[in-house]
Amino acid sequence: MATTVDSKPAFLARLSELELADLAPQFAKRKWETFGDFGFASSVPPGGDAHTFEQEVIIPLLGEDRTRSAKIRRLFAQSYAIAISETERYAGNAPEQPVAMNPAERESRRRTLASRLTGFSVDGVADPAHKLIDRCASILVKGDVKYIPWEKCAQRSQEIVDRPEVGALKLDAFGYLVNAPKEAEFGADVSTDLLLDQAWRRRALAADIAGLMAFESMNSWHEVLKAEYQRAPPPGYAKVSLGQLRAADEEVFRLVAAACREGCGKKAGKDRTSFEEAWLEATRDYGVRMRLQPLQGRGSSSSGGGAGSSGGGSGGGSETAKLNKQIADLKNQVSSLKRKSDNPKGNQKGSGKGDNNSKKKSRNANMPKELVGQLSRTESGEPICFAFNLNGCPDAPPGGRCSKGLHICAKPGCGKHHSFKGSH
Repeated sequence: MATTVDSKPAFLARLSELELADLAPQFAKRKWETFGDFGFASSVPPGGDAHTFEQEVIIPLLGEDRTRSAKIRRLFAQSYAIAISETERYAGNAPEQPVAMNPAERESRRRTLASRLTGFSVDGVADPAHKLIDRCASILVKGDVKYIPWEKCAQRSQEIVDRPEVGALKLDAFGYLVNAPKEAEFGADVSTDLLLDQAWRRRALAADIAGLMAFESMNSWHEVLKAEYQRAPPPGYAKVSLGQLRAADEEVFRLVAAACREGCGKKAGKDRTSFEEAWLEATRDYGVRMRLQPLQGRGSSSSGGGAGSSGGGSGGGSETAKLNKQIADLKNQVSSLKRKSDNPKGNQKGSGKGDNNSKKKSRNANMPKELVGQLSRTESGEPICFAFNLNGCPDAPPGGRCSKGLHICAKPGCGKHHSFKGSH
């Protein structure tokens, strides 16, 4: 488990702090290797019968030497308190607290993972943030499966820089609204394919360090996403979009949550956690894989034209699709100009100027006045956030993505990671 009570590295680190590291073999001989084990090493609780505690704990560890008996009693009292706290949490009597892995346990697992994996380093851009690891540990300990967005898969170096607190109102124990400042959220930049790949790797590493599932199991799903995103679409179909990848990724978590209602940990006789077994099953689900299928491209016809219908090079299909779209747009503009010249006063019935204006208004109904004439979507159909292009959007960094769309410039032909209002 990811908690302190069952962590051997955390217990050994405490022995070193109390200058009892030389007694580690004696503790291990009696299977007192965690706070949970040593907390119940004696038949009496802390403060109980001193003679019984001496016979059951002090003499087996120290023999006739009593110089460090006070430190042994101190360690026993701490272990008992940690074990009782964990018992109350399982009973549902302890107050709700965020799960945070013990630093010694976290670093021990990180070193073990680094020695097991080959071909890349777990340092630098691959080093997952402690908050990301704790998020995975919380899923394991509480059994409450929640989606881990790509934008939340930050790296450790982002946590090191101190960030200002932001104000937040919440209800206290008496029902009053109080100001409860919390640390400002930070996210991962996933604006390019490389940055997104690094974020996926950090999520898989964090899941392994937290004990939620093996790195290889989660990373194999990420490899599926990359393969489908890079696959050339059939003639007349569009390339799989990032929106489709996210929809499939979210569906995997939904299926895992439904399968792990009884908890995410290991069951008796199992080598994998329940979360990992459900994850492997969900990634093979038919509904998940259907979300990764290419969709019919825009402007395609029954004759087989459209994206990928011509061009033998690696980028021939996408270039053909762009040209077909430009031709269709030009045809629409010519038709519109012709209708205006035939009906200069717009007083004829049917498909005249009034119909054209109504179509134009319907297309721009949701476009802010300041952005009329700019892009609302990318060429691949991804929506663009209007708030980011006007006054800024706090939900994601520049180049990232919020619920309203991508944080890129809406000016045609630009698409850079800045707002339209502040740069054009």
